Amino acid sequence: MPAMSEPFPAGTTAGPGGKSPAGARSGKGPCGLVLFDKPRGVTTFSLVREARKALGIRQAGHVGTLDPLATGLAGVLVGPAVKLSGLIMGCAKVYSGEMRLGLATDTDDVTGETLSEHTGPYPELPLVREALEAFLGERPQRPPVFSAVKVGGRPSYAAARRGEAAAPLAERPALMINCRILGWVPPLLSFRIEVGSGFYVRSLARDLGLALGLGGGALASLRRERLGSFDLSRAVPPPFTGAAMLASLLGPREALPEIPEFPLVPREADALRAGRILAGPEVGPGRMARLPGRPEWAAPRGGYPAGTVLATLEGRPVALAEYAGPGGPPAAPLPPEGAEPGGAVGNGGRAFSPPRGPFLRPLRVFPGP
Repeated sequence: MPAMSEPFPAGTTAGPGGKSPAGARSGKGPCGLVLFDKPRGVTTFSLVREARKALGIRQAGHVGTLDPLATGLAGVLVGPAVKLSGLIMGCAKVYSGEMRLGLATDTDDVTGETLSEHTGPYPELPLVREALEAFLGERPQRPPVFSAVKVGGRPSYAAARRGEAAAPLAERPALMINCRILGWVPPLLSFRIEVGSGFYVRSLARDLGLALGLGGGALASLRRERLGSFDLSRAVPPPFTGAAMLASLLGPREALPEIPEFPLVPREADALRAGRILAGPEVGPGRMARLPGRPEWAAPRGGYPAGTVLATLEGRPVALAEYAGPGGPPAAPLPPEGAEPGGAVGNGGRAFSPPRGPFLRPLRVFPGP
């Protein structure tokens, strides 16, 4: 993986009561996660720019886009913590909002140009609920043309905004965990929904309207209430000042609260950064640390093994590592990032054979001092 432009600052663990200590903002700059309560009309990318400007940093990136129409919880990783974005993007999300069924637009929300509008009678609530429940679970979903999905290396919305004709985007798996109807006053359907990563609520509005024979549907409003384990109580409200961002900054460990922490000593940190495996009784489970009250972490689909830990040195992230305790290694270990297929970093290019007993194997290394 490419080297980062600056090391992690010292002291990035969470303090009492879930607050990030000043150490998360020490060293060469802030490092961690800032949560914003995004207003309507503001883009996710503008929040990234706000963070860079207000905190005086170059490294910043979002953990998933939120449409300009939408409000609510949006996350920006700052400093070297940007390397953790893939893990947070994979978290489930909770939204509430309204759909206008029977209205079809080019953007699949009410801000777009109207393509058609239903003028006949609307179905009763039981039929709407039955149609909505058919979308539960994992199903194929076609993202909106006005979306950040890449086509030829560029976001689909870039061509759509220029008025260029484009074929519908390919369907992709999308997970709807649950959805509750809060009200049905035709043509507006109020709802609360929990979905997996990459799910488009605009697409659901469109497809639900089509399933009901109304010609389509458009998202009228949307508010993200939860991102993984975080809710709006942790978000910075506007105006987004640098002082407010620093006061609410979550250190890297707190940004990934479900992942256990494995504190290292300096020689172990050097070994992991060199791609070597730590094995033996000295890496037993008694050294593992968790934030209080957090359950076992379930790895995102296609991501790291469920035995992933955040290995740290004096609170500074060193590596995401695969951990196996005395019970034995996982059934299907993954090669470290950057390893050739069939080989492992620090293992002479040979196929990885898990050692007996406890071991710690680097999956993604964060260069540091």
